[in-house]
Amino acid sequence: MPLPRSFANYIGRKLFRFLLTIQGLGAFAIITIGVMLRKIRVARHVIWPLMFHETARAGLRLLPMFLFMSAALGLLVIGQTVSWLTRVGAINYLGTIMVLVVVRELGPLLSAFLVLARVGTSNVIELGTARALGEVEALEALAKQGIYINALRIRSFPFQDEINDFVRSHSKVFVVEQNRDAQLKTLLVNDAGINPAALISVLHYDGTPITARFITKEISEIVSALNVRPIKKDKAA
Repeated sequence: MPLPRSFANYIGRKLFRFLLTIQGLGAFAIITIGVMLRKIRVARHVIWPLMFHETARAGLRLLPMFLFMSAALGLLVIGQTVSWLTRVGAINYLGTIMVLVVVRELGPLLSAFLVLARVGTSNVIELGTARALGEVEALEALAKQGIYINALRIRSFPFQDEINDFVRSHSKVFVVEQNRDAQLKTLLVNDAGINPAALISVLHYDGTPITARFITKEISEIVSALNVRPIKKDKAA
């Protein structure tokens, strides 16, 4: 008996969405690996500290939580297992059960859950925000014009140490802000001690949300006026 047309369409849409999601994740992974291999020596004063920071956040900072969870899980499983196996006289199977339950099943599952909850969530939010604000589209549009730039989001004030390393690693830095008076640039100069000659303001203050088209247009015009070469020759940010 054939499936109802509506149900078949529903299953087909779900399947195609799943395949598109897998395609997008695969493309993102391939692009990320390619950039890491080809651009590993570009702006190393910025990239390497960020890589070590993310590694520490995903591993070393989670180590106390992993130790607590492993101890709690081990004590819980061992206590319950010993209690029940003693009743049936099968205490000899304790080692096998511990390996199957903790090492093969619950241990990897809880480890993955902790990493995703602590690290994956923040990365997804950051990438989603960059996509929603047009940052990703602007970078893609500029790359199609032969303008390859790096991007660093300022998350807080006082500024993090990575900002000075980022500026020192690039000849020109575009400061994109939705402000008429370039207050962010002023803070970077006065509080972070950054040379104002290295900063170029890209201001948007007409009351509407900033778009990727605006960022692409402004940076393209500035780069054309400065005659800045692509990042392969002369790094700009």
